[in-house]
Amino acid sequence: MKVPHTKPFKTGYNSIAEMNGKYEEMQMDFGILMLKPGFVYENNDNKERAFLLIQGKIQYEWDGETVVANRSSWKNDSPWCLSVSPGVKVKIIGVSDTAQVAVHATDNDLSFPSKLYRPEEIPSTLRGKDVNDDTACRIFRTIIDATINPDSNFVLGEDVHLPGRWSGYPNHYHPQPEIYFFKFYPENGFGMQRLGNDAIYLEENDTSTIYPNEVHPCVVAPGYHMYYIWVIREDRNDRYRPWFEMQHTWVPGIWVSDEEKYMLP
Repeated sequence: MKVPHTKPFKTGYNSIAEMNGKYEEMQMDFGILMLKPGFVYENNDNKERAFLLIQGKIQYEWDGETVVANRSSWKNDSPWCLSVSPGVKVKIIGVSDTAQVAVHATDNDLSFPSKLYRPEEIPSTLRGKDVNDDTACRIFRTIIDATINPDSNFVLGEDVHLPGRWSGYPNHYHPQPEIYFFKFYPENGFGMQRLGNDAIYLEENDTSTIYPNEVHPCVVAPGYHMYYIWVIREDRNDRYRPWFEMQHTWVPGIWVSDEEKYMLP
């Protein structure tokens, strides 16, 4: 469903989903941290957390480390993202105006080394190129998955839609809950997303909650780039894999056997 929110976000942490509150079916906390120069945010929650820099300049502090991170454009630059285990103290300080960080948290009974994923470690790849007349061609960035950190309970990444293009198509679904957070360039852009048998209208700073086994392709209007963060609450005993509606598996770019269905890289 589309999550109602008040624009603009206030300085500080803006809660969108809560493990023990609103949209608890997502099994994770999710919110947007807005920073201005000198604003200090501290977090030592007893959960696994990931702090993804969407835009702006900030200072990360954790485990005795201090790193200044700058991201001028989500359209052109890969992200910075700090991933930490339960109980690790994190401080984030605003350096530039309108710095924006996505904050993710969920339960995890494992500990793993803290890791600051830097832009050079998060390649921007084209998915859907030369398939279906490029109608689902988009920039794809994976930050965390089971191959990168098998102890994490997150699958986390970003998509950047090229104008007029689709993603998540042919219609796919999975048994794990997922959250999308959207931005547009220019900011007055818009898109649409199918959620099950419904459709929602998407604008700047919108969030959608995707329930288990709910199909969720989306499309952006011509002339606009659409960005979204996607974060899946994964169970290590039941790893994420996309499945597809059978009536669309004839579409080029899908490989189908009698046992499993998935999209080619």
